[in-house]
Formats: sequence, C-alpha cells, structure tokens
Amino acid sequence: MSSNPPSAKKDNGLPEFSNPPVVEVAVGMQFEPLLQLRAIRLGRLRDTWRAEYPKYEEQPPLGGVLEGSPGGMLSLQLSTSPITFSRHWFLSEDGTRLIQLQHDRLVVNWRQLNTQSPYPRYSALRASFEASFTDLSEFVAVENIGEITPVQVEVTYINAIIPPSGQLWRLDEVISDGYQPRPGALGEPEQARLAVVYDIPGLGRPPVRMYLGVENGTKADGSPAIFLSLTARGAPSAPTFASVLDFADGARSHVARGFAELTTPTMHRIWGRQS
Repeated sequence: MSSNPPSAKKDNGLPEFSNPPVVEVAVGMQFEPLLQLRAIRLGRLRDTWRAEYPKYEEQPPLGGVLEGSPGGMLSLQLSTSPITFSRHWFLSEDGTRLIQLQHDRLVVNWRQLNTQSPYPRYSALRASFEASFTDLSEFVAVENIGEITPVQVEVTYINAIIPPSGQLWRLDEVISDGYQPRPGALGEPEQARLAVVYDIPGLGRPPVRMYLGVENGTKADGSPAIFLSLTARGAPSAPTFASVLDFADGARSHVARGFAELTTPTMHRIWGRQS
C-alpha cells in the first residue's frame, strides 16, 4: 500500500463511480464550546429546521478529539463545567439526512438506510452544512449565546463493500497492496482489520490527517460486508466559516482520491468507475 496518497486539491477532476459503495457521509466541525447551547434554549432553532428535519432525538455527546502533535498524538478537549450536555439529532422524515448539534460541534450526515436512498453527492451535503451553519449562527446571535469559533473540520466517508452472494471478499481483493494471508496451516482468516494514518500536506493548519479503517462486519440486515472508512480531520487555516468550507472541500478531494488509489481495479469495475 502506498504511504503517500496524492495531496489534497480542490478541482473537478475527481474519481467518479456510477454505483459507489458509500453508505454514510458526514461533514462537520468542532468549535469553541458554547456553554449556553442547551436543549432548553433550542426551541427557535428546532422550529427553523422542523419542515426539513421533523424528527428529533437526544443522544450522548461526542467527545472532543483534536489532532495533536506532528508525531500523531490526539488531544482530548475536556470541559470543566459541571453541566451535562446532550447531542441533538434533527432527522428528515425517512431518517437518511441528519443534523447533529451539541455545545461544541455541528455535523451534517447522510445515511443509506435502504437501497431506495441513493447517495446525494457531496455538493448537496455541503449545501446542507452551509445552510445549517447559517441558521445556527443566526440563532446564537439572537439568543445572545456567543459566537461560533471553528477549531477543527472533519469529513468522513463510510463504504460497505458487499461480496457476491455466498462469497466473502478477501481483503487483498479490495485494498491495493492490502493484507494477503500466506497459504499454510492457518488457512484463510475469518476476520481481518486494517488501520492506517496518513499525513495530508497543504491543507489547513498542520497536523492534518486522513484515517483509513477496513474491517469485516455485517450490515443491519445481517449480510456480510467489508467496511472501509476514510476520515480527513484537522484545523482550518483560519477560525472562519469560509476557511471551514475550504478545508471541507480539500478534505473531500483527498478522501475521494485516496479511496480510488487505495482500492483495486477489480472493485472499480464493479462500482462503475467513470473517471
């Protein structure tokens, strides 16, 4: 496997697939904590999102994880406040589109919950993320909660690679230069897992990294799959939303190019690679 996927670039010459295996995409940001951004004050914002996201759930908060030193360490963003915070989910009627909001994070997701929910492509998610940020900014200004100061951006793609009926993919059939078991007494492994971290040069404020994860698993319907996840994460070049969008665009570009480089031509034919 190559240790240096191509550097992030923002252009239209990205790999395209007619039938990509993507089952979930998330575009999000962490910001300096707003301690007054609590459920009891979210009524106005929920009304703003109700038409497009009529369903609501409350979830445990996500922990704050920031890219650390160039050596690869992560740092935890810990709150010293005694207040307990929640993560608020605002969901579309079919549950495929989702806004996640908590006191230090805004994330927009798409999830493929059934075969009738095709991936809407990055441009649609980016537009939803931008609209959600605009609504949130106006809300915190009106409610006098504070200002949103971005500290990190994250773009994640999760792919479920489904084998032919009755078969199991070998990891080396899916991942270029991937793990290939040696013939012998051990035979074929029942499960395999791969985790790799790459530096992303030229994007945001270093360190910026891409995380690759590959493992065997099962979908919600019980069918076997290899799950391949790619996450690009780091600080934008400046604490502005324009820089957040620039970072997200570059991160998505890097993830798309990395996905094409890391997967095999055999899989590209199955997914209908067009460019």
